[in-house]
Amino acid sequence: MEVSEHLLKDNYSALRSALIALQKLGCKIAIDNVGRSIVNTGYIVDFSIDYLKLHPGLVRDIHLRTTNQIALQSLIASCLNSSAKVIAVSIEDEEEWKCLLKLGVFAGQGALFSTPQLLTADCFEE
Repeated sequence: MEVSEHLLKDNYSALRSALIALQKLGCKIAIDNVGRSIVNTGYIVDFSIDYLKLHPGLVRDIHLRTTNQIALQSLIASCLNSSAKVIAVSIEDEEEWKCLLKLGVFAGQGALFSTPQLLTADCFEE
């Protein structure tokens, strides 16, 4: 299950019991759009978050943006007392990917790895 970081921040108490219940059923919890704004990352440990998916704006040209590199290092440090893994999204070139790996991301997705495909009705036929 994915929940946007800003939604979690704005509805922390209301989502708490729902997320815990989903985890008890075996669901993995991913928070997306992480790093879009500065928020308290205490939710990572509080909810035993499985994955953090970075906001594309944090990833874009990260190899050229020291501020974004520092923000990502801080986020990864916030995960040290948890099992959360950081996933970079919208990776477009090799330099971004190399920098993200060096900074400690777990995985990545984006145009560098695969071209987006149009979803058609044919995809659902057996």
